[in-house]
Amino acid sequence: MNATRGENKRPPEKSAPKSAADLFRWIRVLRRNAGLFIAVWTGFVAAVAVLSIRAPREYEASATLSIQEQPGWNEKIFNLAAESQQKYWIKNQVTILESRTLTADVVNRLAALGNADSLEILQPAVRGRISSLLARLSGGKANPENVREPAGPEDWIDRFYASTRVSYGRDSDILYLKGRSHSAREAAILVNVWVDAYRDFNRSDNRGEVIQVKNFLETKLLEMETALAESEEKLKRYQKRSNVVSLPEETAQIVQQLASFESQYNQAKTESEAAQNQLAFLKEQLGESRKHILENMTRQSNPVLTELQKQLAETEAQRVAYEAQLSGAGYNPGNDSRIAQMENRIRGLKNRIELETRRLLQAEIPPADPLAFSENLISSILEIRTQQSSWTARMSALKSIVDDYSRKLDRLPDKSLELARLERDVQLNTKIYSMLKEKFEQARIGENGQSGLIRVLDRAVPPSAPFRPNVRLNLVLAVLMGSLLAAGTVFVKQALFGAVGSAEDLAPLGVPVLGAVPELRPAGRRSVSRGEGEARTQRARRIYPFLVGFGNDEPELREVYRAVRTSLYYTMRQNRWKTLLVTSPEPSDGKTTTAANLAIAFAENGISTLLADADLRKPALDLLFMGSEMKTGLTSVLSQKTGWESLVRETTLKNLDFLAAGPAVKNAPEILGSSAMKLFLRETQKKYGVVILDSPPLLPVTDALVLSPLTDAVLVVVRLGKSSLKQLQESVERFQSVGARVAGAVLTGADRGERRSYRDYYGAS
Repeated sequence: MNATRGENKRPPEKSAPKSAADLFRWIRVLRRNAGLFIAVWTGFVAAVAVLSIRAPREYEASATLSIQEQPGWNEKIFNLAAESQQKYWIKNQVTILESRTLTADVVNRLAALGNADSLEILQPAVRGRISSLLARLSGGKANPENVREPAGPEDWIDRFYASTRVSYGRDSDILYLKGRSHSAREAAILVNVWVDAYRDFNRSDNRGEVIQVKNFLETKLLEMETALAESEEKLKRYQKRSNVVSLPEETAQIVQQLASFESQYNQAKTESEAAQNQLAFLKEQLGESRKHILENMTRQSNPVLTELQKQLAETEAQRVAYEAQLSGAGYNPGNDSRIAQMENRIRGLKNRIELETRRLLQAEIPPADPLAFSENLISSILEIRTQQSSWTARMSALKSIVDDYSRKLDRLPDKSLELARLERDVQLNTKIYSMLKEKFEQARIGENGQSGLIRVLDRAVPPSAPFRPNVRLNLVLAVLMGSLLAAGTVFVKQALFGAVGSAEDLAPLGVPVLGAVPELRPAGRRSVSRGEGEARTQRARRIYPFLVGFGNDEPELREVYRAVRTSLYYTMRQNRWKTLLVTSPEPSDGKTTTAANLAIAFAENGISTLLADADLRKPALDLLFMGSEMKTGLTSVLSQKTGWESLVRETTLKNLDFLAAGPAVKNAPEILGSSAMKLFLRETQKKYGVVILDSPPLLPVTDALVLSPLTDAVLVVVRLGKSSLKQLQESVERFQSVGARVAGAVLTGADRGERRSYRDYYGAS
């Protein structure tokens, strides 16, 4: 059959897959371009990873507030607040939080902080955003020419708006305040200052309890200030009169420890008295209608509560005693693990006592009681009582320790004793004064921060991880987007460069596809002796594992070449062809492997076959079939140095003879196109049923083009995903220009889907 060139039409444009066959075809394209796919995918993911890692970190801190509407008198008693009113109340609070007045207060507080110079929100702005971003990504600083000083608080307010947001839960009284910054610490500062400003804005006048404690501490502080001044004056007069300035080291240590424990005792006493004042105030607030509940709970003897209070007192006593031991030995109690364990146990006991008292309280107040609002007040009273019992236990333990140190002090000589007592009074009064001043400041701050509308559930803390970039999420998206980009790149390459993807691509060229050779792994490897040409040896080693019946026993590979042989045999028999030239557009397309396996397939079918190596530039068939380099061969025949019959070698396979390439020559095209070559082909056809010639690839050199008119037909080997349609079209046009006949093509590197597509397309089995 004469394989003529078809009409010179452009291949139809590929459309999106519309059937399973088209989908499989595109999947095969991706497989063949796996290297390009992986390169594009890896580059995209790596670029996203680098940008995510180098991008400025933005942290988000948040605080949680509980907002309650201040109820009216009727609502206090009967709890008649409507849900709609509560909804509008929450929206009003959100409006307040986002108001410019409150925001101005916040930025003024930020500017007044000691570390205001380090806050990004107050820093000069960068005029060029792109240059700022590039500077951050590169780890450098912005160009000073692009920097401008902010106009003032108005710029800060705008930045604060851009850095913060407020939201609230649906059907709840919870507000969420969130702030963002490139510094985790600054993000927390923004939110906490915002919370403080809002709490002060909504401050309530209901601060009686705190004022009560503050007034008590203020009175005590004035008394202690006077006592401290008197003790210091007495010590000075005594030192001047007795001419004694300091105590011995051992005595000074006893005085210091005594003053320390007396200070702790007085602190516990002060705390207990302050708690007593709080209790008196809260009881007055409770009113007569609910005092009987408290009295009933006090009279009740609850075994669990009694045992918990006993354990609390014992643990407090143990902690105080152990602290005294550590102080006496010169150790710091604050760093001791046993002290920490005792403190944890004390906190646990207090929590259990509070839970038990709340359980008793719930038993006293019915759930449907319209005056159940006093439950919180009674809970506060019971909680303060628990604290007071803890301070009482601590006072008892400290009192015994103070007495022990006082007895040690009494055993000193009279002169040292007087000075020690005066030193103790000064140290004790100093410690008590410092403690009272600290407590007073706490009470004063508590008075200023008291609010009846908001409750801070969670203050903002510096986040441990950035809010964005979310490196993990970016990488996940990069994997997905990179896959799409890589697939798109492969398809664009396929559309632009037109690599042969399937048998259908060859139809417009008028070249029939005789078979599709699968991409199989090497089944074995034969030891090939080394010759002078290392490149030849390596090439033979790469080919040998795919040689049917020699280095490969895959049934599928054998059947493929049998099918190609059958198609060729009937075509050649019909046209009375005997010589077949096997070539390919480019190197590494599989032409030598195809020529050798076709020769084996013809021989196995009982056809006398001669395989001649006409690749005079890179011969390899002698190493494959003979196991070594042949010093004589086709070039010897064409040089008319000897007859071809004497140079043909029998192979281990029946009906298959082999003629090596022979010694290297410099004028390969001239020799291959000579009359001697014509004579050789004419004579070999008389003896053999089929003569197969392996030639160099067509496009790099002209050997195959010169040799093709002398043979009956040409078989083109095409590598799927590698050989382009343009290369194949150019090869066919070259053969036709010299009058050569293209019998067909063999596709190599096909997968199972492509072989199935080939069978469906041509109806082959």
